Amino acid sequence: LDVADVGMTAMLAADSAALARVARAMGRLEEAHELEDREHALQAALGHMWDDESSLYFNKRWRTSTRGGPWGQEDEQFVVPKIATPTSFYPMLTRTPTATQVDRMIERWLANATEFCVTSSCPGEKDAVPSMPSVSRSEPSFADNTYWRGRSWGPMSFLQRRA
Repeated sequence: LDVADVGMTAMLAADSAALARVARAMGRLEEAHELEDREHALQAALGHMWDDESSLYFNKRWRTSTRGGPWGQEDEQFVVPKIATPTSFYPMLTRTPTATQVDRMIERWLANATEFCVTSSCPGEKDAVPSMPSVSRSEPSFADNTYWRGRSWGPMSFLQRRA
């Protein structure tokens, strides 16, 4: 496996945080610390997946760095093509993005009629509950509208609502 997936990494970070809270509530502090360390490591990995130019998180190819870690600068490459999907927003389930990054994702992607447009002011959303398509509207595969491409997909919509 040579790809670090934004969605999976974010879900593991969120799960680690939730399990750490449970362990702490049960008085199992050693496990809580271990889970918190795991959450922080996953949040650090997510930080490397942020693309400042696009204002979004994308999957990255990775290899073990010659500088001793899995995220060496020369080894960081976004998966090409960079395709915006709902999993690009899963880091919002964690404490990873800054408030500024969240605002940028909302403005550039979530409230943009040419991208995901999940607000009630979006075309066709006046009388419906806004839902998130499985790829951005500007992505050529959006028009496929087969299986999960284009239309909303239940698991992604659930996590969108949770965030």
